[in-house]
Amino acid sequence: SDGEFPIDNNLVERTLRKLTTQRNNSLHYGSDVGAEMAATYHSVIGTVKLHGCSAWDFIGTFFQKIFKGCRDYLDLILAKISLANG
Repeated sequence: SDGEFPIDNNLVERTLRKLTTQRNNSLHYGSDVGAEMAATYHSVIGTVKLHGCSAWDFIGTFFQKIFKGCRDYLDLILAKISLANG
């Protein structure tokens, strides 16, 4: 009843569309483990994009640190990696 509020919420609708498309595509991962791994990657990528950072830069830096032996997991969070890259 308040004319100040928008009639729709396109941001949420666009976000949900990606999730439903992903749900339909997840039928072809071959196993539950593959679907869980894909869900983890999509969650990380969605979070990185939501914070306005590059998903490629974050994941690249994350794996470079892991392969170099980094086990200080607080250095692997989004805020620290995006500040180092940004």
